[in-house]
Amino acid sequence: MKVIVSSVLAAACVASWASYELALIPTAGALPAISRYDPVNGSRMGEFATGIGSKFVDYHSPSSRTFVHSPNGSLYTYNQSTGQRMATTAISANLVTMMADTSGTYVWSSDGANVLTRTNIATGASLAPTLPGGMQFIRTVVRIGNNRMLAIAKSAGTPGVAMTFGGTASVLSGEVTNSTLFANLRDANSIGQAVYLPFTNKVYVPYFDNTNSMKLTTLTLSAAGLITAVQNGNFNGAGFTTTTALSAIPTHVGFRVLGASSADPTQVYMKEYTATGILDSVRTTNMLMPSGPFQASMIVAPEPTGVLALALGAFVLLRRRSQ
Repeated sequence: MKVIVSSVLAAACVASWASYELALIPTAGALPAISRYDPVNGSRMGEFATGIGSKFVDYHSPSSRTFVHSPNGSLYTYNQSTGQRMATTAISANLVTMMADTSGTYVWSSDGANVLTRTNIATGASLAPTLPGGMQFIRTVVRIGNNRMLAIAKSAGTPGVAMTFGGTASVLSGEVTNSTLFANLRDANSIGQAVYLPFTNKVYVPYFDNTNSMKLTTLTLSAAGLITAVQNGNFNGAGFTTTTALSAIPTHVGFRVLGASSADPTQVYMKEYTATGILDSVRTTNMLMPSGPFQASMIVAPEPTGVLALALGAFVLLRRRSQ
C-alpha cells in the first residue's frame, strides 16, 4: 500500500510542475516532422521524425492512437504512449482534412473537391458515399459528440454548408444546413481546420474573410449531434499571414488557432481563446510552418489539480490505515 501511495505522490509532484497540454504540430524543414510542443511553457518536446512531409495529424483520445497522413498515400497509426508504429493504411495522397470517427474504426478525409471518403483503418477498404446536394469543396471534417462527424464545405452557390452524419455511416443522409456559415468568406482555401469542444458542445471554424481578417464561425449542436445555431464572430484575428492555412486545436478552457505569423511567415504562430472568444495568450513557436493546408492536434491530459486531489486522498487513506 505504501509503495502505491508513494508512486501516486511522486506522479503528483511531477504533474504539479509539468504542463498538461501537448500539441502535435506538422512542421517543415530539412527533415519534416510532427513536433510535440508544450504550448503553455513554449517548449518543444521531441517529434515524430517521419521525414515524409506529413501535414495532417489526428490524436485519437479514446484509443490513445495518433494518425499521421503521408503525401505518399499512406496513413500511419502510432501508439501515442510508446511511439511504436502500429499499422499502415492506404489513403489518398492529396488531402485538405482528415479525422477518425469516435470508435477509431474509420478515417474520414477529403481532397478539397466533391468527395468525402471513409477508410477502414484496419483493412484499408474505402467508400465515398454520395453527398447530399450542396456539399461541394469540402474543407474540414471533425469528430463531434454522439459518435457523429461534422463536415464543412464551401459550396458553389452559398457562403458555406455544414453537414452532420454518423461516424460509421455508409450512406450520408444526415442533416445539412445552408445557413450563412461565413461572413464575407474570401475563398474555399481560407477555411481552416475546425475544432469541437465537448464541454460547450460547439464547433469552432477559423477562416479569413475578404478583408484578410481572421474570423471564426461557431456551430452550436444539440445532444443528438445536430446543428441548432450558427454564429459569426470577429475575434481578435490579427497576427496571422493570409498566405497559409489555419488549424484549430482544443484546450482545457477553449481552443488555440494556429497559422503562419504575419511578422515572419515561415514561423508557426498561435493564439489561445476561451470558449467565449476572449483572447488569452499569443505565442510564436519558432517552428517552421508547412505550406498549404495542414492539421494540428492536441493531447489534453487531466489537470494537475486532479492528480493532486488523488494524491491527497491516498495520503489520507494511508494515515487511516497506519492508525
